[in-house]
Amino acid sequence: MPTDQEGRWLAAFDSGRWVARSIFGRWSATSTEWQAEPDDIQDPRDLLPELYTGEEAELPEPVEAAIALHRADWMNTSGELTTLGRAALTRWASGA
Repeated sequence: MPTDQEGRWLAAFDSGRWVARSIFGRWSATSTEWQAEPDDIQDPRDLLPELYTGEEAELPEPVEAAIALHRADWMNTSGELTTLGRAALTRWASGA
């Protein structure tokens, strides 16, 4: 049974509000809440998400979530919920 926080994370990824993926063991994540306004972008590279290994002291919440959900086998490295992840989300949503 996912904790309340894990359930919220699963729901955020399932809805598309958060997007994550892993490349060679380094995680990147984006959130619809983080999208920059076009006038704020000076360099197109500013649109690329940073990559995190999970070793940093403070990770952005979507990156922390992606790493934790992947370790629980609830998310694959492409950022998609696994069958186990979808079942966990269903259990959390139903409060069972």
